[in-house]
Amino acid sequence: MVSKTNEILSKNKDRVIVADTGYYNAKEIKDCLDDGNTLYLKPQKKKSMSGEPTYSKDNFQYQKETDTYRCPQGQELPYMENTSKNGLKYKRYIGGDVCLSCPVYSLCTKAKRGKNIQRWEHEELLEKLKEDTEANNEIYKKRSQIVEHPFGTIKRSFGYTFFLGKGLDSVNAEAALIGVAYNFKRLTKIKKFRILWSY
Repeated sequence: MVSKTNEILSKNKDRVIVADTGYYNAKEIKDCLDDGNTLYLKPQKKKSMSGEPTYSKDNFQYQKETDTYRCPQGQELPYMENTSKNGLKYKRYIGGDVCLSCPVYSLCTKAKRGKNIQRWEHEELLEKLKEDTEANNEIYKKRSQIVEHPFGTIKRSFGYTFFLGKGLDSVNAEAALIGVAYNFKRLTKIKKFRILWSY
């Protein structure tokens, strides 16, 4: 979508791309950033397999110097093996005996080999994105203020909670008509009807 936007509006270095967490996709993020775009996007919250948020991946610090992860208890998870998933390459870090002897082992993981963390080969891009987004949180918050309102009005006030048409062309046409209806209704709230009629 960003590529299509740049084609239509012409690429502008001052343009900032802001997206909902539902669009968080590592490969798409890399493509977007590699194309020179400024992107703000919050990651999906990762859960611990045990359900205890204290021991989710977000709370494990990557140590670049030793290529290890440091857990909330101060122990290090070493790099163990390479793996891949959905065409993406990862490095796997496993706690092993360190985890098995840890007093909070049952709160952290249920894995028999100890805590298991996967690191994407371009994970540093995602870490930088997270830092940039947090540093520009006021800009990110504007997304919900601007974008969520139309969807809320369309779904709650208009009652359009699903499409009636079948097939991509039909749904695209229906979405366009819904957009026109929303824009016109919004316009009548901003401008007086007699002013609109004079156009």
